[in-house]
Amino acid sequence: MKHLLFVVTLLFLFVGCSETEKALEKEPDFQGMIHYEDELNSLFFVYVDDDLTPREKQDFYIPDYIYGYWVELTNSTILLNDEGEEITIGEAESGNVRVWVEGNFKETRTAINSDRKTFFEMMKEQKGFPYYKAEQVTFFTVELTRDDVIANLKSYDNGKYTVHGYFESSRTYEENIDHVHKLMALMDDLEEIETGSVNIGGSNLPSGAKELGIEEYPFYIIFDTEEIVLETSSIEEVYKFFD
Repeated sequence: MKHLLFVVTLLFLFVGCSETEKALEKEPDFQGMIHYEDELNSLFFVYVDDDLTPREKQDFYIPDYIYGYWVELTNSTILLNDEGEEITIGEAESGNVRVWVEGNFKETRTAINSDRKTFFEMMKEQKGFPYYKAEQVTFFTVELTRDDVIANLKSYDNGKYTVHGYFESSRTYEENIDHVHKLMALMDDLEEIETGSVNIGGSNLPSGAKELGIEEYPFYIIFDTEEIVLETSSIEEVYKFFD
């Protein structure tokens, strides 16, 4: 079964603490990637881990279970970069975070039963996952090369392709929602498409966009087992490729 992954790099308008405080000395309660946000309520979802194998992750399978948590930023939340310097949310350069919560933290595995629709309904309705207020959030970067990104996105099997869409922001995504639907339908209908993804930016570029040199949006890239075989800003060009 083929699966489509939505990767969301998030936008916040929350302003960090005005009073400088020392970083916490204890280990973070969890760390992961920000996948969804509610900027009005200074709330975001951190995707920590799941039950997929490395091959399944690379093929963008939807897991049965996810370790993920809703995190609220409050007026007392300390925001730091990976150098230990206090920052505002607008100065964060990555969606990778280490989180310390107020009160006690309990690691929790939440079932989504390999259902993409269930997962995104849980994101939209902000339910189903544990909720915590953050005492401290540290943003850290993971350096990737172009080859690293291509290795994660290309197809495994000869004669198969992967298709990936890139949108600068949630607004760009919504404005081009018909293109997203076309991309999803194409992936579901064609056997030669092994998998695909939709990558949405926010305060940061969409995942992999910088390394791939993407400068216009929306943008679509098709990979075979070795390299990029098509780069285009037109969903129609994607369709023509598979004619």
